[in-house]
Amino acid sequence: MRRDDVVAIYERHQANASPGAGLGAIAVDEVMWVQGLVERHRPQQFLEIGMASGLSAGVLAHVLGEHGARHLTTVDYDNTFFGDHTKENGYLIESIYPDGPVTIEKLPFTVAADVVALGRDYDMAFIDANHQQPYPLLDTLCIWPALTGAKIVIHHDLRLYKDQAVPFGIGPKYVFDQFPDTARIRSEARGGNIFALDLSEISREQIERIAVDGLLLPWTMRTPMPGWIRKKTRRVLREHYSPQVLEAFDTGLERYNVPYAVGGPARS
Repeated sequence: MRRDDVVAIYERHQANASPGAGLGAIAVDEVMWVQGLVERHRPQQFLEIGMASGLSAGVLAHVLGEHGARHLTTVDYDNTFFGDHTKENGYLIESIYPDGPVTIEKLPFTVAADVVALGRDYDMAFIDANHQQPYPLLDTLCIWPALTGAKIVIHHDLRLYKDQAVPFGIGPKYVFDQFPDTARIRSEARGGNIFALDLSEISREQIERIAVDGLLLPWTMRTPMPGWIRKKTRRVLREHYSPQVLEAFDTGLERYNVPYAVGGPARS
């Protein structure tokens, strides 16, 4: 996809966005970087965690279609766009990508812990949802059993925590730091705000060690993790990982499942 075409799509839809709302999408430079990954790895099945307005998904559908992909699944935990509560998540997708070789599946009220139950394998994924620790790590762990082929997982907002007075959004940075440099695919787009992990050579032993270490780092949530997410996540960790990973998650809940920087006992 030509850069000028991406810019035109962004300008058209950003002009119609609600004032101050934003569209919750990756930047043009980041799209072009993702296109390089798509061209190199040729995914057939692409997964997006974090639908938002649907701008990213619509543009990425064009990118994917030009390089042989056939399916894009995009999910979000609710169905209300955070930047404009009068609109549904993914409301821009059809206007940006009305038809083409890529079938787009929008799944509201769906989280990463639901992905394995969908029964589909994915070559490449893009995680751009809740950036508070430990959500980006949990999203990665929950989709890992459904990855196949190239097993490329893209994460957004690596630099977010640097711009926050209270660094709630440090989750992507924690993920980046836990994985070995051999698995990291770095980007200079938008000051290095987007990166990817090549998980094709990561063993179960490695990812379980990363999971335990990462889940025991301090959590930075604005609100306690909802019970329904805890339940779904525990199921995936119990069924697809060693007992040590689930134990680390439960320990994290006991230690940190409170609003960040507030303290106090764990909440049920």
